Amino acid sequence: DVMKIPTQAAWNIGMKLADALLESYLESEGRYPENVGFVLWCTDIFRADGEEVAQILYLMGARTTWQENGTVRSVEIIPLEELGRPRIDCTVRVSGVLRDASPNIMELIDEAAQKIAALSEPIEQNYIKKHTLEKMKRLLEQYDEETAKRKASYRVFGMKPGAYGAGVNLAVFASAWKEDKDLGDVFIDWSGYAYGKDVFGEENHREFADLLKTVEVTYLKKESDEFDILDCCGNFAYHGGFTVAAKSVSGNEVATYYGDTRDPDRPAVRDMKDEIERVVRTRLLNPKWIEGKKRHGYK
Repeated sequence: DVMKIPTQAAWNIGMKLADALLESYLESEGRYPENVGFVLWCTDIFRADGEEVAQILYLMGARTTWQENGTVRSVEIIPLEELGRPRIDCTVRVSGVLRDASPNIMELIDEAAQKIAALSEPIEQNYIKKHTLEKMKRLLEQYDEETAKRKASYRVFGMKPGAYGAGVNLAVFASAWKEDKDLGDVFIDWSGYAYGKDVFGEENHREFADLLKTVEVTYLKKESDEFDILDCCGNFAYHGGFTVAAKSVSGNEVATYYGDTRDPDRPAVRDMKDEIERVVRTRLLNPKWIEGKKRHGYK
């Protein structure tokens, strides 16, 4: 039941993931990231009950409220005193299947972003408000205040309604690129459609690119050992595309993190380099794993 996502069990895991991500970034950079770029797939909804959804909301400084039967009622704001850290902005790139099967998830994240952007808090403690105000200044040159405010609050993006994928893998397969910026342009072109409450696939490529300028971390999570980051072109199409797009528009380095909830009692966040080394060591170059795969034939 997608109306019960995230579950309360997934919420507890999501909070741990959020803390682990911030701890990793603090250890590496000595400060909090202002904006984290999330790849959010339907697997998180249908296989993990919304662990990553909970992670996103908790990073923003919001929490889910539930009815007695477990149905999600809404989101409420966590006071800064209780949160004990700044509210982290989150730019979320959803998959086409998630868009079609659970639009309520996109609305939940959008609701949290709108509420938080409107809070009367210092911008150094509320990065969502900070980036929304920065975007509003530019948008007011083109739109009335209400429209500019709404556009500046968009945080959930995906491909055009009816379309699927991120395009980057197709460009790679066709060798239709020369430098990273070309792949970043493809990702932005395919991903610049906003979703949320009362908006479903509104073309907003410029607003999406503006948000990418503040993204300092990109993130993807898996919850099963049945697949890994080298299994499918979707991994580099979405996560890789997100990363090169953020790098190309900002001119800055972007950290790449990977979330792991194969063991829900020990959720972990790793640097992508460490995750690739883990996969190569345990599967790709592991004779025992290779022999085990051979016993099943070519499939």
